Amino acid sequence: MPLFDSYPEAPDPNVIQIKLDLKRTFVAESIFTDEFGIHDKMFRILVSYSKRNPSVGYCQGMNCLVGMILMVVTNEEDAFWLFCTLIETILPLDYYSLMLEVLIDQKVLMQLIKLKNPKFLKQYSDLEVELVMKSYQWFICLYSLNFSKNISQIVWDMLFLDGD
Repeated sequence: MPLFDSYPEAPDPNVIQIKLDLKRTFVAESIFTDEFGIHDKMFRILVSYSKRNPSVGYCQGMNCLVGMILMVVTNEEDAFWLFCTLIETILPLDYYSLMLEVLIDQKVLMQLIKLKNPKFLKQYSDLEVELVMKSYQWFICLYSLNFSKNISQIVWDMLFLDGD
């Protein structure tokens, strides 16, 4: 019996959030229209993962990760296991549960920008834009959102090759 069907009667607080987030996932990408069934695949993958790993469950941004995977891997089960590998092996163990590593990544980014391109940081500051708030989404979605697909795929290639 597939994991998705293992506990059909159990209430799952993650399901409502997953359904809300799926509607917002890569709306400009043509493969994410209902005719391709991508949202159904994403839903099953995300709910299955939240059942597989209840200590992490579902976190906003995971919809973008699964969406990015499904742009490359069309087989649902392969996409599920790739997602599991990403969350449980490649990223730090509690990247999505405690979010501490996300904050550390942000601090490292801010230090690198201060060191390498302080003018860029000043421009953001002059616009009264909190780069920390913007970069949070970059890290949560692993650069799959707000960047071109080509840039995102390069970052992901590096992530899978070299790790976090």
